[in-house]
Amino acid sequence: MKKTQIKRTIAVLLAVLLVTTLLVSMASAKTANKDLPTKSQVLTFVSNYQGQRNFIDIVSKRSERLHPTWTWDVWQDQYKNKVISFYYKVSTKTYGSIYFDSKGNIISTKNLKLKLIKSYLGI
Repeated sequence: MKKTQIKRTIAVLLAVLLVTTLLVSMASAKTANKDLPTKSQVLTFVSNYQGQRNFIDIVSKRSERLHPTWTWDVWQDQYKNKVISFYYKVSTKTYGSIYFDSKGNIISTKNLKLKLIKSYLGI
């Protein structure tokens, strides 16, 4: 009876390991988007909308329409302010991120506690 239980336990553990590996590889493939823009492209794009009312809503919707392969996240800080981050290619295997406040100014997130509100992974 014990051998049967051990075999079942091993089978369950292997199944969990395989599913976890599959999910991690899918997430890595999505993060490793080969169509990420350069930092300069992000800055040029964002500069067209800086200072506009509802900057984050406008820039995220326009990014989806004009640059559907770009990835970005909308966050909320501990003061209930929205922040948007765009991801850009640093090299073929690495990427960076740049954060903008609700007016389109580049900000540091060093002292902010951010909560993810929306994530756009590109297509």
